[in-house]
Amino acid sequence: MWQEIAKKSLDILMLVLTVRMGLTWVALGLLFSNTMALWINIEPNNQFIHYNTLQQLWDVFPSFMIGLVTALLMYCIGLFVETDCISLLAMQVLSGGILFLALTYIFNRKTFNLVKEQLVNFRKSE
Repeated sequence: MWQEIAKKSLDILMLVLTVRMGLTWVALGLLFSNTMALWINIEPNNQFIHYNTLQQLWDVFPSFMIGLVTALLMYCIGLFVETDCISLLAMQVLSGGILFLALTYIFNRKTFNLVKEQLVNFRKSE
């Protein structure tokens, strides 16, 4: 509970400090507060289970890179394809989903198998 209070207080503080400076500053303030929120979430793990910040970031790095590559592809589609908004959105979602699944299967097979197993178990429970 104290972690959530600290994170929300930081969000509100950043919003109050940056709202008068414009949207760009609000976004930068929220980037800062989200980075601090990451640290607020990670730090107790170091204290309780000796799993430090660098180890945690290294473990999520492959998934982060896959998400970044997928986001870049979807952004490039938006830049180079001229069509109506609904068609563009459908193209971006479809191509992004396929690329994300393919990259996860290739580079992060353990995570891919875990998600696949959870989906299969979810369908069985219905």
